[in-house]
Order: sequence, then structure tokens, then C-alpha cells
Amino acid sequence: MLRSALLAALMLASVASAQTAIETSFESADGYPVGSVHGRDGWDVEEGTAAVTADADYVEDGAQGLRVATSGTLRVDHVAYDGQENGLPGVVYADLRVNVRQLADARFTVNGYDLYGGSRKRAFVIDFDTPTDGTGQVRIFDGFTAVPIGSYAVGEWTRITARVDYEAATYQVSLNAAEPVPVAFRETYTPSASGDRTGDEPQYHALTFNLGSDDISGTADVGIDRLYAGTTPPEGVTFPEVVPQYTVAILPPSAGTVTQEPSGEVF
Repeated sequence: MLRSALLAALMLASVASAQTAIETSFESADGYPVGSVHGRDGWDVEEGTAAVTADADYVEDGAQGLRVATSGTLRVDHVAYDGQENGLPGVVYADLRVNVRQLADARFTVNGYDLYGGSRKRAFVIDFDTPTDGTGQVRIFDGFTAVPIGSYAVGEWTRITARVDYEAATYQVSLNAAEPVPVAFRETYTPSASGDRTGDEPQYHALTFNLGSDDISGTADVGIDRLYAGTTPPEGVTFPEVVPQYTVAILPPSAGTVTQEPSGEVF
């Protein structure tokens, strides 16, 4: 009896501690009528358009989806926490379905941002590069290096699932529930305190859709559905624990010796 009560209490504590930045399929029941999302529920459409639609081409599940489009520059933000408040630290998950229907002269990019003191720093960057003959590459950024993780087909839905570790400054991305690929953060940074937001602790604050950067122009027509960011692991994807590796370089002293146990350069 005591054991059952303890397990129930632990489960309740786990549920209570879970935090959600956004979870929506853009349905009317979620508070999303058909039309632009600008100014609604943390959304800010600065360039291009982002509108809820019942058009089946942009709906992966349910009756509505989000259509993001531009014939110039694109910047669509969802700000769950502003730079004056604490966001989500530790391990954060992102999960969404993307349908690239048209993409020319640019790439479609999903960026996860930390906001503080007027700064925006990218932890994770996932992009769909310009397709050729109806297919393209999905890439993630290991620092400044683009790492292909698989392909996508124009007009078909692709699932992107990420596990972002803000303590280790690493993230893993799974394409269509396949084995995740681990990389380091897009940008290395140390946040400062700002308002009520604590310093020295990287956090998730916002999601941005653009064409690689805010000032790149191109043509894009993309469907987004089943969007989630929060601390609960999405179903259907298993993420292994990432063991950090450290490279050790020894500078011989002018007198005496330094002995490593065990020997080697990478640990």
C-alpha cells in the first residue's frame, strides 16, 4: 500500500514538473481560427506569412494546419518566454511535422533560440535545403558545419524530433523516428542575467522559421503541423544518452614529468 502511494506521488510530481512551451495541431479547439497567427499565443510574423488553414495540403492531422510562405524574406517567431524571464533549462524536446511544398533559391530552417538582454543565440538549427527534382536533404548544424541526416520529398510530410541538452550544449535530431544524430550547439554562448531571467544557464525561449537567416530571400511554401516544444519526451523516438568526449593536451613541464592514467588523448 505504501509502495503504491509512493509511486503515485512520484508520478504526480513528474507530471507537475513537466513544462510545455507550445503544443498544438493548430485546431480551432486549440484556440486557432483560420487566418494569420500574428499576435496570437506568442506568434510574431515579421516577414512572409504564417496562417492557419483548412486546406488539406497543409494538414497532417486533424482539420487544420499552419501554412508558412514567402516570395522574399521570412521570419516567423513563436516566443514562449521573452528575454526578461526564465525559459526551459536542462533537457528540452522539440517535435513537429514539416511539408515542404515549394522551396527555391533558399532553404527552410527551424531554429531554437535562447533570449536574454536583447541577444538571440541559436542552440539548434534544422534545415531543409533547396530540392532538386523533388527531393532535398535535411541537415542539422554542428557548430557552423551542416550535417545531413537524411532526405525529404517535396509535398510529403517529414517528422523532425529533437532532444536538446542545454547543460551539455549538445542536441540530437531524429528524422522520421530514425536513429538520432548527435551534434554540438549551433552557437556557444554564456547568457547574462536579464530582468527575472538568471544568468550563466542556457535555456529554451523561442522557435523561429526563416530561410537560413532573417535577411535571405527566396520562395517558400511550407506546411507545419503537430508542433511541440517542452520537457516531455515525444512518443515513438528513443534518444540515447550522449557521453561527452574531452581532448587532453599535456604541456611538458620544465622539470619533472606528468603521467596520465589511463593514457590517451580523448576521454
